[in-house]
Amino acid sequence: MNTNHSSIIIIFTVLISSALLPLPASARCNKDDEKALIKFRDALGGLSTFPTWDPKLIPCCEWGGQDSCDNGGRVTSLDISLSAKVPPKELTKLRRLRFLTVKFANLSGPVPDFLGEMTNLESLDLSFNSLSGSIPPSLGALTKLGGLRLDRNRLTGPIPDSLGRLTQLTFLYLSHNMLTGEVPPTTFGGLIMISTMDLSRNRLVGDPSKALFGESRPTFTLLLSRNLFEFDLTKVGLPQSVSTLDLSHNMIYGGIPEGVAGLKQLQAFNVSYNRLCGEIPTGDQGMLDSTYTPKWIQACATPPSQSDIHRINDE
Repeated sequence: MNTNHSSIIIIFTVLISSALLPLPASARCNKDDEKALIKFRDALGGLSTFPTWDPKLIPCCEWGGQDSCDNGGRVTSLDISLSAKVPPKELTKLRRLRFLTVKFANLSGPVPDFLGEMTNLESLDLSFNSLSGSIPPSLGALTKLGGLRLDRNRLTGPIPDSLGRLTQLTFLYLSHNMLTGEVPPTTFGGLIMISTMDLSRNRLVGDPSKALFGESRPTFTLLLSRNLFEFDLTKVGLPQSVSTLDLSHNMIYGGIPEGVAGLKQLQAFNVSYNRLCGEIPTGDQGMLDSTYTPKWIQACATPPSQSDIHRINDE
């Protein structure tokens, strides 16, 4: 092969390789997404609220975090901190958005119903805010969600049945709210991919065992403490893979299932401050030693006094 042919092949190879490389953020920024983010910015105070959200200074692919666009320049991730009532509806114009995080932002008002229109979301985190009202049933339309965090807000009302449609969920955090009502099997019975669920520190009632327990469930961490759950723990089948189980500060009765001592993955087990009675299983694992001894374990007929409950809740 002569030198000229070799040079042509080398140049052609370089051109192909260059074409396959991701474009810089400034060149990739989709104009429609840029307009949507500018409208979002302007609805919350403009450049005084987001001084770096200026296309003359920084491309829009870096506004929501370091390089938050795909190779086509569409915004896929938005991680922001702001002080506002609720995020404006302009967010729905970000058609490719997959990850939305707005936490520690002092958000107030209801959880926006329009979030249910953002059907490409795979992760939604609105934790550590001051959101109030009920969880909108429209969130059940986000069937691609793998993670949902609404914890540490001021949410009230029941958990909507529509969340049962989120079959891709691997973690769900609803703790530290004021949610009420029961946890029906129709809501969580079909969430077979859940590995972490935190419903603690609410006002939930009834028997959640059929919806949340079962030896074949993949649950790794289950936190239900400081609610008003009331059921017989004796015959409950616990997930074989469970690592952390906290049922403390409820009104659970019966005894601790013998099978608990055989849960090889179990690292933390707390059923204190309930109405349990009977012996504490030990087994070969030695997991249920004095560290996990439930209070009032021998006094299932004598639940904690009101003064004890108030003292416990203040801890």
